[in-house]
Amino acid sequence: NSSMLGLFMRTFVLIPVLVWIYLRTNFFLVTIFYTLISLVAVLGMIVAIVEYAMPVHLISVYVIALQIYLILLGCLICAFNALYEQLRQTRLELARSEEKYRTLFENASFGIFHLTAAGRFSLANRAFAGMLGFSSVEELTNSTQALATQIGLGLPNSHVEGWVHSVHRFTNQNNKTVITKLSMRTVQPSNESEAYLEGFMENITVRMQANARLKKSEQSFRTIISTAPYAIQLFILGADGILRLEDSNPAANTLLNIEMGQAQGKTMPEVLPGFAGTSFFETCRKVASAEIAKQSFELPYLSDEVQGFYDLTAVQVSPNTMVITIVDITMRKQAEKVARARLVLLEASARLKPEELEELFIYEAKT
Repeated sequence: NSSMLGLFMRTFVLIPVLVWIYLRTNFFLVTIFYTLISLVAVLGMIVAIVEYAMPVHLISVYVIALQIYLILLGCLICAFNALYEQLRQTRLELARSEEKYRTLFENASFGIFHLTAAGRFSLANRAFAGMLGFSSVEELTNSTQALATQIGLGLPNSHVEGWVHSVHRFTNQNNKTVITKLSMRTVQPSNESEAYLEGFMENITVRMQANARLKKSEQSFRTIISTAPYAIQLFILGADGILRLEDSNPAANTLLNIEMGQAQGKTMPEVLPGFAGTSFFETCRKVASAEIAKQSFELPYLSDEVQGFYDLTAVQVSPNTMVITIVDITMRKQAEKVARARLVLLEASARLKPEELEELFIYEAKT
C-alpha cells in the first residue's frame, strides 16, 4: 500500500508539469501547486518509513532527495516568476511612459530638434518641420540641403556652455518669413560620439506682427491725443481709493495751466482744484472702480489761475484706470447767456411804447 501511495504521489507530481508545458496555464499557481504536491509526497514517504516501518531502500532515498530537490526548484521558480512579473510590469510602464512622451514630442506646439555637426537634423517633430516649410518630419530629416546654414542656426560648439536664447528670423522652404524664439545648447554625449545641437523653437510670427500693429496703433493714438484741441487726462485709482494723475496731453497742460512734470502723481483735487466743492471727484472715483458707467458733466471751473465753464466726460479704460476729456465751453455759455438776455429784451420790447423802445435801443447801443 505504501509503495502504491508513493507511486501515486510521484505520478501525481508530474501532472502540474504536464499542464504547464502543454496548456500554459497560470505559471505561478501551477508552480505553487507543484511544490505543495512534492512536499506532501516527501512527508508521505517519511511517515510510511517512520510510522509503518517501511523498509528503507536506496531508491526511496533517491526519491526523497528528488522530491526535496523539486521543492527547492519550485521555490526558485516562484522567485523567478515574481521577478519576471516585476520586470514585465516595469516594461509595460516604460512602454506607456515612452508612448506618453512620444505623443507630447510629436504633438508639441513648439519645434524640437537635434542638429548634427554635419548640419543635418537627426531628430525633429512635426511643429519644427512645419516651421521650416516641410510637409513631414521624414522629408526634413532626409533632406540633403544645408538647411542649418540656410536658416542661420549655426553648428554645435563645445566651447559654448548652457542654453543660448535669441529671436531668430529666417525664410523657410515656402519663401515665407518666419520669426521664432530660439533656445539652443550643445550636447556632448558620454559615449564620445560627436556633439550635436539640441534646440527648441517657438513660432512667434503672428505675435510679432500683432505687436507691430499694436505699436503702430499706439503711436497713431498718441499722435491723435497729443494734437487733440481738448484736454485729456489719465488717472489711476490706487489701493487707497485715491485717483492720481498718470498722464495728460499738451492741450490739458495749456487749458488748466499745469506742468505735467510737476503734476504727475498728484491727486485729482490737487490737479483740478477748480472743481472743489462739487461731486465731481467722487463720481470719477466710482467710474474708475466700475461702480457706475461713463459720466458727462457741464461744470464751472473756478481757481486762482483759471476760470471757465467746461464739458467733461469720465470713462473707465481699464480696471482702476480712467480718462477725463475736458472741453472749454466758456464762450458757448457766454453766448447762451447773451441770447437769453436778448430774448428777455425782445419779450419786454413787445410791451413798451414806441418812445420807451427808442430809449431802450439807444441804451443797448451805448452798452
